[in-house]
Amino acid sequence: MDKFQIDYKMKTAREHEAQGRHLHALQVYRSIIEAAPEFSDAYFNLADIYEHLSNVSAGVEMLEQLLEIDPADRERRLFLGQYLLR
Repeated sequence: MDKFQIDYKMKTAREHEAQGRHLHALQVYRSIIEAAPEFSDAYFNLADIYEHLSNVSAGVEMLEQLLEIDPADRERRLFLGQYLLR
């Protein structure tokens, strides 16, 4: 998936979120992660949706998967820590 396709899908997912269609947004973010697992914004947004849907454990799982890609990334570790403190 190229950058333009990712940008389009991210825009689509955000529109779904804004309209309260969280499950549709969740599906779009998952498709982005499947096609471009290194794209961290999709994981962050997906974790936020899971939190909104009261499924924090699924959000933690997504963020832990993201950390597996690059365990030394401080931004990812910080986001996970903040997520756990909410």
